[in-house]
Amino acid sequence: MENLCFSESSQFRQFWFEKVDRLSLNEKIQVAYEFLKWRKVLPTMQKQSSKSAAKATEYKNLGNNEFRCKNYIEAANFYTKSVSVAPVPSTELAIAYANRSAVMAKITRDRECLLDINRALQLNYPETGKQKLLDRKIKCIIQFRIAMSVAKEFSSSVTYAFKTRLGVVVEELDKEFDPDRAEPLETHALRFRAPKMDFKNKLIPNASEKIEIKCDSENRTSVIATARIKPGEILAIEKPYAANLAEEYRYTNCANCFLRCEALIHCPTCSMVMFCSEICRKNAFETFHRIECQIFSMFPIGKEDNISLNKWAAFRTLLVATKQGKELDQLMNHPVYKLPLATKFGRDLKEKFNSEDYSSVFYHGKRSRSNKLENYGSEFSLSVFVNVAKWLYLLRHTSFFGELEDKKENLDAPLSDRELYVAAFFLRSLQSDFRFIKEGTEEKMACDHVQNTFSPIGIGIFPLMNRFDHSCDPHVMMFSYENTLVCRAIRPIKAGEQIFDCYTRLFHQGTKYQRNLELKERFNFECNCKPCEMNWPIFDKLPKTSKVISDKSNKVVDLKKFAKYTKKFEKLRKQFEYGDLHDPAVVEFLCKFLCMLNKMFQRPHKDAIDCETYIERHYSAIANFYSVEEGEEED
Repeated sequence: MENLCFSESSQFRQFWFEKVDRLSLNEKIQVAYEFLKWRKVLPTMQKQSSKSAAKATEYKNLGNNEFRCKNYIEAANFYTKSVSVAPVPSTELAIAYANRSAVMAKITRDRECLLDINRALQLNYPETGKQKLLDRKIKCIIQFRIAMSVAKEFSSSVTYAFKTRLGVVVEELDKEFDPDRAEPLETHALRFRAPKMDFKNKLIPNASEKIEIKCDSENRTSVIATARIKPGEILAIEKPYAANLAEEYRYTNCANCFLRCEALIHCPTCSMVMFCSEICRKNAFETFHRIECQIFSMFPIGKEDNISLNKWAAFRTLLVATKQGKELDQLMNHPVYKLPLATKFGRDLKEKFNSEDYSSVFYHGKRSRSNKLENYGSEFSLSVFVNVAKWLYLLRHTSFFGELEDKKENLDAPLSDRELYVAAFFLRSLQSDFRFIKEGTEEKMACDHVQNTFSPIGIGIFPLMNRFDHSCDPHVMMFSYENTLVCRAIRPIKAGEQIFDCYTRLFHQGTKYQRNLELKERFNFECNCKPCEMNWPIFDKLPKTSKVISDKSNKVVDLKKFAKYTKKFEKLRKQFEYGDLHDPAVVEFLCKFLCMLNKMFQRPHKDAIDCETYIERHYSAIANFYSVEEGEEED
């Protein structure tokens, strides 16, 4: 390729739009990289630490102020920030863990309290305050393990003799609360683990035997029901191939599993991520964070860098697929993943589906966009190639392409085949369909009403869940458990019917124009589902009654039973408004009533929509859902 020399940015842009269609993919990437060098906008890479004893002390002092005011949750947040930025090892880090243990004791998080105390002691907590820390540890052990009768026998000031008698118990519990072996914590009363299912689907091990994946002649994938499915049934459970936690949840959720945890632990090198346990920290380093950490140590990335969640998740896809560069050559030499990357994005499932294998991401199915990388011309923004070039520049300063060394003298060298492959791989990963991972909070309103709010805490690539196509009137919904998605049916599904998910808002939550605007912006397609074709109204404008399906309805539904169920449903509405959504018996009733409604009335039907909404709220409230409870305060 000819040497490029431009006196102004406008000349370069003119060159891009005039010649880009005649350039190969590798040449486009090389041009974008040269553009960055010419503009001298590549970041300065030098070894620096985001750890700071002064900053750790500042956060600690802010936490102390909140603690004195009995604002324990705010205090814990500041102490966690102090843990994040404190040098490793250091007295500041030990004090941050010790101070946070005091908060955990106040809000009756005994297990977290013990873990933080042991972390502080392992980090050589100052001798002057060690006795107070040990006293707190003994009290916490009493609350956590000793029977109430024994706890009442002793006053809050534990004697030395009792500590000696309790020595064996303390030694035994220290093994359980060893920070290096501790399991991830469940820190909120309303948190639930993802359900465990014994699926018998031979081709899709993490899915129900009642579904299968199909691919049409245009490479569009779909999920089909092979048997009748009832509301509430679990159809699939999937962990993300790669995921990224949103910046604002850095100090509240684990960067690896997304668990909300009040006792997060530090990364030894950077302050950009935190983890719920040593297990998650180790897993993160093995899968994606070893290279990320090297980047952060040279170029700390903050909000001002404006890196979107999907770009970061695409980068993590690259790290996971290549084992952080260790298996890059194997991927390059694979017959399917060679350049130019294959343009067939979907296939029928003829061999076992594995969400942890890159092939499941590679064959993610086609939407309505153009997927051929070689066709990306002027319509594919120059800024996208420039962003890819920036990521490539960052990777060149890490051990991703080999042993970590000073590579400043190699920065002017042309991009190697391996580097060009990585750039193309990253471009392809940017096309992946990312799904939000959500978390709910409970807030009590006036008159004992409860308001539940659900917000995205991150995004991930879910190869199986991405096979579900979109409809504004879906059959299923995805529920987040930590970073795992659980797919549940929210209305009856017939055998042979295509199963749809909803990518944005439901038909009764927004107009056709609003829904398609969001779909076009996020997924680059317009919807032609039945609600869009028939322009179904939003909920408030729906008629009070719907058409009966046929005169045969009274033969398939017991009308007396239906009247009884309708009466009970009306009585339960108030219970749902007050937030009481945890009774499984009530949800079982809702599912039965919904089946009756679907047999009798044409969609859309107001009561059916209400039923689906209450079913959705129930399963959301037993997933990533929490309420902040500060426990009883001591005098």
